[in-house]
Amino acid sequence: MNKRIILLCVSTVLVLFAAEALFRLAMFVKTPRGLVFDSAMVFSFAPRATVYGLKLNNIGALGDDVIPRTARGGSLRVFLFGGSTSYSLHYVNTVREALQNQLNRDCSVTSFGRPRYTSYQARVLAQNVFAQYRPDVAVLYLGINDTIFDTFWWVDGPPNVGFMDWRDDWPPLLFQGIRYHLIHKRIRSTPSFPQGALRSERILRSNIEKIADEANQEGVHLVLSEFALAVPTDDQRLYSTIQDQEPVMRHFWGNIESTIRAVDAHNAVLGQIAIQRDIELAPVARMIPRSGEYFNDICHLTAIGNEILAKTVATSIVRTIAKNQDSTSEKTE
Repeated sequence: MNKRIILLCVSTVLVLFAAEALFRLAMFVKTPRGLVFDSAMVFSFAPRATVYGLKLNNIGALGDDVIPRTARGGSLRVFLFGGSTSYSLHYVNTVREALQNQLNRDCSVTSFGRPRYTSYQARVLAQNVFAQYRPDVAVLYLGINDTIFDTFWWVDGPPNVGFMDWRDDWPPLLFQGIRYHLIHKRIRSTPSFPQGALRSERILRSNIEKIADEANQEGVHLVLSEFALAVPTDDQRLYSTIQDQEPVMRHFWGNIESTIRAVDAHNAVLGQIAIQRDIELAPVARMIPRSGEYFNDICHLTAIGNEILAKTVATSIVRTIAKNQDSTSEKTE
């Protein structure tokens, strides 16, 4: 009897060890090369790496290399912040082209946008890069990913739910995976939030206010932007695509109705801050038609949609520069 118990215990340990090894291997394979886990940012990207098919610059961002202000000459430096919708070379390149055409000067554009980034990561990034690199203008195009603070209602700090580093020693990765997929996603998360106060509004406002304070302290001109959603839409093919993707994304963004409510609320917060602080607000949500010609899904844009986003943002940047030049002129007269 004792031998059977011992054999059962040994077999159980071996099975668990094998399962842990296989799950850890799966996480290693799933993690893009060039992705760097970071306790403050959750994750970042390594310099010069290729991540999700895009080649990154000298500081692990998209677009032009970032060099010290003193070595830039007369070029205009623009930093873009956001989530996966800002992780686009088309967005970066179109903003640069539009700015150079409108301003008739050399422009350097770099995007720090990355998939799943929220206003929390934008704040941490801004605190680091504003002081270190001092861009002329910074643009915030975000809003949908902050709904994670509603669906995962217990998250207050880094939104690291679901991120598993295959190198972690403890707790076991298998335990982390079960806890995330079974408990966090299926039991604890609240993908429906049709009424009542949204935690994300308070968190978004706090992060944007801190970014604005940091920008003001470092002499960076800030541009805010509405976030564009494809819904509600009359395009039935597009809506069917969004419905098909809802089960995959509802634990993060919430169900479709909740996502709409949250993004509308976030856009309202951004609009309020823009008025209170006299910051330019790019009217992106009002500029992009809600159809499959402009959206691939609930928020990711087609090439045409990306051009509207980039050109609308560029126009707001130009207005911001002109407004601040006028203000400077008035002070010197």
